[in-house]
Amino acid sequence: MVREVSAEGIWKSNLPAGGTTDDTRWKALTIDFLREQSRGEVTATAFAQHIVDRYQARIDDLKAT
Repeated sequence: MVREVSAEGIWKSNLPAGGTTDDTRWKALTIDFLREQSRGEVTATAFAQHIVDRYQARIDDLKAT
């Protein structure tokens, strides 16, 4: 991603190949959530809990290292 830092774009200029942005992380969270849900179970509250659970799991992993 060869471009300048901007509020709606990347936060570090000229990211190396394979670099990710917060958009990438949000897309991954959303896809993981939707894949785990049955029809009719998709709610804002369930998605919020999914995000909290994922980040808590990462924190727990870091604490264990």
